[in-house]
Amino acid sequence: CQSTDGLVNDTQGVTFVVKHDVPAVIETELVTTSTEAGSPVAVNCVLSDRFGNLIPELAATDVDLDPGLERDPTASENFAVRGRLAGEYQLACRYQEIVDATPVTLTIRPGLPGASETVLEQNVVSATEFVSVSCSVSDAFGNALQGYETSVYALAADGAEDDDTG
Repeated sequence: CQSTDGLVNDTQGVTFVVKHDVPAVIETELVTTSTEAGSPVAVNCVLSDRFGNLIPELAATDVDLDPGLERDPTASENFAVRGRLAGEYQLACRYQEIVDATPVTLTIRPGLPGASETVLEQNVVSATEFVSVSCSVSDAFGNALQGYETSVYALAADGAEDDDTG
């Protein structure tokens, strides 16, 4: 306290503590909003009361996930998720019956190359007949990758050189 003119004031003052109210809102935060297929992402759930006071001593009880996301059982954090198929997925923290009203979006990108596939237009042809061949590259989870150069090598079933087989 102090006098209106400011000449006299209480040099000691007093302290009071504002305690939070009951949980009312939960927010979902991601360490990153985009990751490669198969990589875990930590989920942070922030619980507060109706006045916006944080409630750090309480933890989320669950995370609601879109199909395509799964909890990472190896995570040391409260929650971590991972996706295997490329796409956008929503998730929301939950504390008992309180669910984040604004779920966050996690984008899963294809991972590093893990497989290639060769497709023939037809698999039996006559000598000197042309056949259409295509190649595709995907990550370990089957997500198609773009921009990778591929090559096709033709070998005769009997091991003969291509100059000998026509």
